[in-house]
Amino acid sequence: MKGIMEIQKRTTLKLAIDETMEILNRLYFTNKIAVGGKTVTLPENITFEIDLEANKNEGELEFEFSWSKGKKKISPLVLFMIHTLKDRIKLKGIETIFKRIGISYKIQTLSPKLNSRQLRISLMKELNHGIELFIADDILSVKLNENLREFITKPILSLSYKLEGRKTITMMAAYILGIKYTEIAEAYKKYSLTRRRN
Repeated sequence: MKGIMEIQKRTTLKLAIDETMEILNRLYFTNKIAVGGKTVTLPENITFEIDLEANKNEGELEFEFSWSKGKKKISPLVLFMIHTLKDRIKLKGIETIFKRIGISYKIQTLSPKLNSRQLRISLMKELNHGIELFIADDILSVKLNENLREFITKPILSLSYKLEGRKTITMMAAYILGIKYTEIAEAYKKYSLTRRRN
């Protein structure tokens, strides 16, 4: 998706709510929202989602407004599986490249304490929703390959948070998905050429 802008900063809950209310108030009366210098007008009909993930030590609350002009919303092709929300920060580089080359994805936190049956139930649901590729951190990757390979026919990549590891993940994901989705292969090729010139 082109023109992605986001705000991320440390603040207090009350200040964050005040800023959000100001943005929503403007959106309510004008259907317009401005983030990072970019202004967008939202249509009347949208999809509204609230996503909450939390445990004793950390959490993440997201409000999402999504819309598409005459197009069906794209289902995620890749499922990232991580242990904690803190690991989400380490995915930023991969997420940025995925967005640039058009790889849709979702991120799921899974406890390493889940047994094979619990993992299988969770992942089979994702397969039914069109997931083509699983990317899991080292511990989950080993667990999936050792215990669930007979149930999961889609590729499973082991996630490394090191720079070279992230490059390898994006390259392999683009190659695997590019076989079926030629637009991804073309987008990654253009991205790679641009990187070499720079």
